[in-house]
Amino acid sequence: MRLFLIALFLLLTTATSFAKWVDGYITLTDGTNVNGRINVPYVNMESRAILLLGTDLSHFYYSVRFANKELGKKCYYPGDIKGFGFTIKAADFHFVSLDVQYRSIVKNEREREQFLHVLYSNEVVLMTRLVPFYYEIPGMEGWGGVNHVNSYDYYLYNSEMGLTRLQVNKEFKSLKNILQLYGVSEVFLEQLPENIKRFDVYNILLEYDMWKTSRGQSTILNT
Repeated sequence: MRLFLIALFLLLTTATSFAKWVDGYITLTDGTNVNGRINVPYVNMESRAILLLGTDLSHFYYSVRFANKELGKKCYYPGDIKGFGFTIKAADFHFVSLDVQYRSIVKNEREREQFLHVLYSNEVVLMTRLVPFYYEIPGMEGWGGVNHVNSYDYYLYNSEMGLTRLQVNKEFKSLKNILQLYGVSEVFLEQLPENIKRFDVYNILLEYDMWKTSRGQSTILNT
């Protein structure tokens, strides 16, 4: 038992070294793709918990460590590059750097560049942004007891319309309004429930591709 506890302690204290380098690329600000290796951690950025069965993507919304022979090893932030991607466990991951609107009383802080995770890409692109929410643990106020919950904002993007958050507001009475704005057929949207959620949009876009194929149309969304 004692040996197990010692081994567990050593494992936890060296958690930050739990990462591997995988094949990937970065896209420079001039649009050039540079191949190399991306550092993928197996430790959650906030909790430092070791992920035995998964890959933590949370830190990729803020930075990426890239290496190749020409550039060496370097950490890149939104604004340094246009985007990056990598493949792990036969799955492809892509992130792009875009200006995201924030609510702030400080005018020059209302727009910041951030890496967004690309979930679906065609003529329209569906992306997510990590939104961590921190709160004090009840009974631990003032003692540093802080916990957090990760939430995600969803966005649609194309070159014509730019970036739009998937959120019902005064301008958009439903998410179907936003999808129609980005070229999804009104005939297709009429088949969907009125109150669709942002989590549903990924599957909706895939269904739209199949719907267009079944009608003998291109799977590319209209813009």
